[in-house]
Amino acid sequence: MVGTAAWGQVADRFGRKGAGYAIAAPVLAGWLLIVASLGGLNGFFAGRFLLGLGASGCFVLVPLYVSEIADDGVRGFLGSFLILFVNLGVLVAYVGGACLDYVPFGLLCAAAPLLFVLTYFRLPETPIYLASKKRHREAAASLAYFRGHSAAQELAASYASTLLVERSGRRPLLLFSFSVMALSLIILGIYFMFLLGNTTWGLLPVACLCVYVVAYAMGAGPVPYVVMSETFSPQIRATATSIIVLWGTAMAFCTIKVFPHLNEHLGQAGAFWFFAAFCLFGLGFTWTILPETKGRSLEDILRELNGGQDYKQREEAKETLKEFI
Repeated sequence: MVGTAAWGQVADRFGRKGAGYAIAAPVLAGWLLIVASLGGLNGFFAGRFLLGLGASGCFVLVPLYVSEIADDGVRGFLGSFLILFVNLGVLVAYVGGACLDYVPFGLLCAAAPLLFVLTYFRLPETPIYLASKKRHREAAASLAYFRGHSAAQELAASYASTLLVERSGRRPLLLFSFSVMALSLIILGIYFMFLLGNTTWGLLPVACLCVYVVAYAMGAGPVPYVVMSETFSPQIRATATSIIVLWGTAMAFCTIKVFPHLNEHLGQAGAFWFFAAFCLFGLGFTWTILPETKGRSLEDILRELNGGQDYKQREEAKETLKEFI
């Protein structure tokens, strides 16, 4: 939470490339410090703090960078990789931790940010950021670099069409995800209210939790990171992404802290129904307010969010007013 609020400002001031290197630095330093501590608590906690600082930047920078380089047809596909690789990293950590000793495991994890640093330099700064800084020649070169890989993008787009984010759209996935999550939590509450101790329904809580996790992974987990990169203008995208990620991190922290108190005051059934209400709120918000962003240009999306007004015309009018004042 400490670093989340600052990473958007770093990306705006030093560019998306500079922010990427800045994020990799504490992650690499954190793992090296954990290795050097050899299990000592002070070094371990200091390294863990640096890891959290860098990890928070990933949730800000990745959606930002992807939204500024990807074609409309593959934007959702590429954006969904953030949560996919987060979960893959967790799996690798569990397997590696079980198979390796303390120091080799730490060095394995340190290799990831090092590999990122060694390969990231090949990618140019995003064309949108360069254009915002009036570096139009560099922006044109960056755009040519990313759009020049048309064969690869067509291949990615054809593969992406088989995946849910691009095949089904953002809204259907979120509607399905919130609905199933809410239903799972409601049934779980019913179990703890009326069926607790009934051996016939003994596997129902496990089934509900499994369905909940799958539904979350299909929609409510990855899709918001795709949508938030598609619904903000370039001028505020970095700051807005930081605020949203900070809010999400704070809510996750509050959920962990509040759940025992909800159990105490509302009972187990009431606690699950409490969170089901938030899923239903997400369902209602998605149904009534959230636009479908699949395959649409940023200008088209912003035009709808602005009530049908043309985004570019509004920005030009604002600039004219500023000059007049």
